[in-house]
Amino acid sequence: MKKLMFSLFAAMMLIGVQAMAQDATNEKPVWQPSVDISFSYGSRYMSDGKIINPESMLFGDINLTWDFKEFGGIYLGTWFANDWNDYNRDSRIDYEPEEWDYWFGYYYTLGDVPFVDSLTFDLSYTYWDYPKRTQWPARGETERKVVLDISTGDFAITEDFTWHPGIYVGWDHENDEWQVKLYAKSSYKIPGVDNLTWNNGLDLFWFNGRWMCGGYDGVNHAKRAGLLDEYENGFYTLV
Repeated sequence: MKKLMFSLFAAMMLIGVQAMAQDATNEKPVWQPSVDISFSYGSRYMSDGKIINPESMLFGDINLTWDFKEFGGIYLGTWFANDWNDYNRDSRIDYEPEEWDYWFGYYYTLGDVPFVDSLTFDLSYTYWDYPKRTQWPARGETERKVVLDISTGDFAITEDFTWHPGIYVGWDHENDEWQVKLYAKSSYKIPGVDNLTWNNGLDLFWFNGRWMCGGYDGVNHAKRAGLLDEYENGFYTLV
């Protein structure tokens, strides 16, 4: 499985490099995808209101997108989280990626929508793989989530400041966990500095009780972040 994951990541990197080289020649064919590749460092790993790993982590991803304009677009990608401190350690696996995500999806944008300028509908499927959980009495070594994300176009508050809200509904059918997220993202161009922006966001989560009881050993050991309040069928988290 490990070899398969690295092979897939390497293949996508190769396709991405070829796509970028093709872009440089300004002769991009219709079938050629656009590519985004990134590597990042985080002081902790947070996901959906949970602190998955409180120690510093290394992340990397590659995403390929085919944009068919009025017909929408499709995309696929992969992402890894490297536990270089080995906080979530397994007795047989040390200092390797503790999580691999694979996804594909379809999006479609409606233009000229009253009051919100545009609406983008994004339907995706993501497979989460946790190779370090092989020896853990966890609820499962994988997660499979279907997500519908609906977002508006950018609202221009000023010439340099824009924001857009959205709603995200996800269902992990393997573990019977669902969540709803309301969010707003903003971007502010730093005056006097080209290509430098300050990006921020606010997320408001609702989860079912099964999600809140999830943890690496089947009990509520997954750490939460932000402001918590309890509802009859779960919690919401503001981060």
